[in-house]
Amino acid sequence: MKSLVIIQARMSSTRFPGKVLKEIAGKPMLWWQVSRIKTCKKVDHIVVATSTDASDDVIYDWCVQQKIDVRRGSLHDVLDRYYQVAKEFKPLTIIRLTADCPFSDPTIIDDMIDLHDSSKADYTSNIFPPTFVHGLDAEIVSFNALEAAWRESTEAEDREHVLPFVYKNKKRFHASNFQQAINQSKIRLTVDYPEDFDLIKKVMLCLNPKTPLFSIDDICRILDKNPDMAQINAHRKSR
Repeated sequence: MKSLVIIQARMSSTRFPGKVLKEIAGKPMLWWQVSRIKTCKKVDHIVVATSTDASDDVIYDWCVQQKIDVRRGSLHDVLDRYYQVAKEFKPLTIIRLTADCPFSDPTIIDDMIDLHDSSKADYTSNIFPPTFVHGLDAEIVSFNALEAAWRESTEAEDREHVLPFVYKNKKRFHASNFQQAINQSKIRLTVDYPEDFDLIKKVMLCLNPKTPLFSIDDICRILDKNPDMAQINAHRKSR
């Protein structure tokens, strides 16, 4: 397998518990993300990686019901959770996504995979520095680099956030950053707080989507036409 998307998901968010299965336009937030990522041309498979904690039974059961591949691992050692999934599938590259980003963009992910391959990078992201809307974040890592991080990371932060070990060791791992000419990084479309979710719901009402294939440009046009909408979560720090 060449490329595997692993979406980390849990119900026990301290800031907004249960957010990943909160419904937007009649579908759980996680459904929108998975459905959009399924349209990627460069992705071979998608796995939702949740925890073995009882609070995440509902995520596991929902994924099984929806025929979405799902695995369970440590609640707090997310690096181990990722590595155990990657070890099972043995992809060349892993794309890391988080389940609080329902608008993940398949075109951006495909372009990032192309950059990762052409630059022969160990690690590719679109956040160093960020230029895309916050909520379109993605990280790509080679299996070998992920395995090194899993074997050598000892700090709790490195285990919880999966890839800090890789991007902190710049001399060891070749990194690439995917960016665009226009800086939209102050636009916040990730869901950390209830007001983030309120914004997402209002955007979705304006989109009135029949399919999950709307683009980020469609979303930005809505925000341009409705500047008050973006103020719903403007007090929350984008990054």
